[in-house]
Amino acid sequence: MRINGQRYKLAVWALSRLGVADKYPQFQHLSHTDVKAMTAIYDPNKPGLRTDDLSWIWRLNVQKDLETDNQLHEEMEWFTRYMCTQKKIAISWVSGVPSRDAYAYHQADMWHRLGLDAKKRFQKDSGVSVMLE
Repeated sequence: MRINGQRYKLAVWALSRLGVADKYPQFQHLSHTDVKAMTAIYDPNKPGLRTDDLSWIWRLNVQKDLETDNQLHEEMEWFTRYMCTQKKIAISWVSGVPSRDAYAYHQADMWHRLGLDAKKRFQKDSGVSVMLE
């Protein structure tokens, strides 16, 4: 859950960096209470849970949003291109000094894996197919 929360925060950051976060008010700030396991979901027959409010993330309808807004597809593509660009920047740090090169390759690999994971998740969760360089 922590990794998905970090990915969500990175995606929200990317939307804000693009200057389009205002177009997606459904993507709110994520706090620890938002991602807390809801016993009402795991044990719906437990007494007293009917009055518990679900966090906003449990009420988000991503599929409907994807169907009604093509701009999200463009931003998913931007996100994966951003990952590729960061990988290229990290590769450019290679200088022939073993310790620095190790760090550069580690960073490049991290950005590459983030891009691949985003591409896979975009395809699986929303049917959006994006290209990686």
